[in-house]
Amino acid sequence: MIQMTQQTMRKLFFNPLFLIFVSPLTLILLGTVLSIQYSSITITSFLLLYLFVLLNQFLEKILAYHKKEKQKLRLLPIILFELLNVLSILYLTLSSNFLIGILLLLYSLVIHLQYIPYNLSLSLYSLILTTLFKGGILTYLSFYIQTGFISRELYFWSFPLIALYAFIGYYKQLLELNIESRYLAKKDFLTLNVLLLSIYIVPFLSLYVPHYIENWIFLLLLSSPLAITLILLLKEKKAAYSTSIKMKQINLFQIVFISLLSIIALIKVLSSN
Repeated sequence: MIQMTQQTMRKLFFNPLFLIFVSPLTLILLGTVLSIQYSSITITSFLLLYLFVLLNQFLEKILAYHKKEKQKLRLLPIILFELLNVLSILYLTLSSNFLIGILLLLYSLVIHLQYIPYNLSLSLYSLILTTLFKGGILTYLSFYIQTGFISRELYFWSFPLIALYAFIGYYKQLLELNIESRYLAKKDFLTLNVLLLSIYIVPFLSLYVPHYIENWIFLLLLSSPLAITLILLLKEKKAAYSTSIKMKQINLFQIVFISLLSIIALIKVLSSN
């Protein structure tokens, strides 16, 4: 019975459709949850921002596949996604302000410039910019389109996400760089472990000291097994695992960590009202 339940959960959480549509949601989840204490959620703005993030994820995957496999781009889906992308930026700009439009446009440009005109997806430039935009800027935007301002508290909540996306970005770069050898140099492995530790140290320092220590323990206990699995998958004796499995595992870790952090934020919001 337990084995059947585990297999069912694995099929669900490793399902490509689940990962494709839930991963973009996590990019705007925390900011939206924290905005509840100041205003009611505007569903249209939330859905349009989600659509924007989802479209850019599709474009990122299409461009990455094009560069990796050296396949000719299919223009029809690109044109369709780009058109919807522009429309979503225009709507969110008109419903908020010009600065929102600039930040959304910059995020989209960061996604595109990883692969056009050159493949910079494995560069430090790409790692830094995608970390800041995915971990920070999108969190601020999701909060701002609901409230019309940015609270100082939001910056502290965003620090764990910035640490998380630094780890995720570096992990994915290592997978791509070591796709042939399938094992890591000791320096890379050490750096990855330091980044992983920072994911838990940063929220502990920025949010939960001296308060909310039980929330930090809750986050640690429920997400750390997945984190440990990610590290173990990169060990040489685990080299038989495909890159696809490792990518799904890192995406699942992203979903679980941000969901848990958002639950803690929701508890905080509800308790303060």
